[in-house]
Amino acid sequence: MGFRPIPLLSLCLGLPLLMGHRPALAQSCAYAILRLDTQQYVDTDAVCEAARPWSEAGYQVLVYLTDARPASENDWFGQLDAVESEAGLRDLTQGDSFEKAAIALAATTTDLPYGVSLTYGEALYDSPLDTEAARVEALKRTVRDRLAAQDATWALTTGLQESFTLADLASAPNASPQSLTTAPERVDSGGGNRILAGGGLVAGGGGTVGILVLRRQRRKQLQAQLVTLQSHVANLLMGTEQLLTGGEPENTVSYQLFTEADGERYPDLTHEVVGQLGQARQVLDQAFQVHSQLQDPPVQEQQSLVQKVEAWERLYLTIVGTRDRIQQMSDEDLQTLLNPALILGTTAVSAGLTTQLQTIQQHIQNTPLKVKLMRVQPEDTDKEGILGLIERVDATISRLRQAVKDAPQQLAQPKPVASNCPPNSRPA
Repeated sequence: MGFRPIPLLSLCLGLPLLMGHRPALAQSCAYAILRLDTQQYVDTDAVCEAARPWSEAGYQVLVYLTDARPASENDWFGQLDAVESEAGLRDLTQGDSFEKAAIALAATTTDLPYGVSLTYGEALYDSPLDTEAARVEALKRTVRDRLAAQDATWALTTGLQESFTLADLASAPNASPQSLTTAPERVDSGGGNRILAGGGLVAGGGGTVGILVLRRQRRKQLQAQLVTLQSHVANLLMGTEQLLTGGEPENTVSYQLFTEADGERYPDLTHEVVGQLGQARQVLDQAFQVHSQLQDPPVQEQQSLVQKVEAWERLYLTIVGTRDRIQQMSDEDLQTLLNPALILGTTAVSAGLTTQLQTIQQHIQNTPLKVKLMRVQPEDTDKEGILGLIERVDATISRLRQAVKDAPQQLAQPKPVASNCPPNSRPA
């Protein structure tokens, strides 16, 4: 880029830097708040003009550039929180609040993987700026590369222009900024989204979550919820598969336990148990299909973080059901439900079945299963769930085994002696 004359205002803004002082928030731009704590030359008029489309669309804009090198990622975001608060976009006393119709472009000139970020409010949730990972990553790489080339003006103006194009405000799914001042907040509101430069969030065994690297508290909670759901749902699917494997209901471990409890002596009860196990197997097959679809990259790219959490929570409820008894179960309770060996206690079973039960116990013991829902209401889904059906079968088996234990005691009880006296007479 060729030489540009330095406007007088820019020169004045740069003097404190040359003297080693931090400049205050610049108020000279009509379209944005500019805070430039850098030794690199910045054409503030050009940056201000690049913020104009955002401002005319009803958004508050903050541009922050610093030469400071934060000690850690947390320090960087703590620094941004303070700058955003000073600019009036964030209330540090309100549990991670950020202006709904606002955007902040922030960067450090030091070469750090998280050194370029965009923070935006609720008005931009689910817009392409929030969902299109590849384009956002390209934008951040551009800003970082131009800063490395000592071209801060180009980096900041391009960051503002390309982020505005990417936001695609004409087709944004949320309300207009003007209406957000009186409209109620969305359930998933909280902080703005923090999109970091270069890298992804490593979570759940080292998997990279790409665009979902979001700094603010609510988004971090949703991301943690997604990781928990993916892990616990996999555990639940594994546990229920072990109980229901075998093809036909009569081949499952649960039915074998029913048989050894002498349940086949009762045709109606047998029909009921076969029906419950068959239904559970059918729902489980469907759950595996949904599980596979949710992990499909094209599906993941089309869903926002909130949509992903909701989809996984619905899958979770498909497995556990919505009955209050199961909803209130702890991890240990759910492990017991999927571990017939604990239900049977010391009751003897056949050698082959004992081996299967030991295998199940090894896989399910101490495995985390419970999830506290954030988005989906249980009453909106199936009432029974796979675990509800399994629990009904377990209850039937327990009753049968208890009846076998009680029978000898009932037979040993003395029977009343029959009397030949008429009901209302007395013996002489």
